[in-house]
Amino acid sequence: MARAVASAVSVARYFEVRHYTGCDGYPAADVFDVVYIDLADGRSFYLPCAVRSVADEDGFGGYGYRARYEAAVMAARVEAAGNVVDLDHWVEVEAFDLEAELADAAYEEAEDRFYGGR
Repeated sequence: MARAVASAVSVARYFEVRHYTGCDGYPAADVFDVVYIDLADGRSFYLPCAVRSVADEDGFGGYGYRARYEAAVMAARVEAAGNVVDLDHWVEVEAFDLEAELADAAYEEAEDRFYGGR
């Protein structure tokens, strides 16, 4: 059990997205707000919210996902606990280098233009 003290607790709106195929066969997505924390060492984590739906309240087969918790209520619970969290339940947010991703795409595009496409 890895415990840590969060330096900041917030609600990240529309942060977690789960894609699936709906009952009609078309692609669908469910979007969830999550609790997001920053630690003093600079790392960031979020508490996953989505859980797969297996059946609705009438017993029919469920499609999609449902929320495990309400983000604002869970953020208040974390703050009430003195910002102490168990990191075993949290997912670390990895930094995304947009410039590196765009550089790779720009290189491929320039190569395609130089050699006349694929």
